[in-house]
Amino acid sequence: MVEEGVELGAVVLRVEAGGTWLVGPAHRHLVGHRVRVRGAERRGVLTTAQQGPPLAVEDVEDLGPA
Repeated sequence: MVEEGVELGAVVLRVEAGGTWLVGPAHRHLVGHRVRVRGAERRGVLTTAQQGPPLAVEDVEDLGPA
């Protein structure tokens, strides 16, 4: 599910099986929605939002509100 992060402007993807990835403000319109995402973890990238590694999203499918 896509959620607001704790840092200003942060948007995160939280996975039911465990794990959180930073997806960025471009996906703010999906907050509160379940999604299917295709992408890759961006290793070695520093962020100010310390809520998981950043995810370079290639494709996202909106599965509707959670």
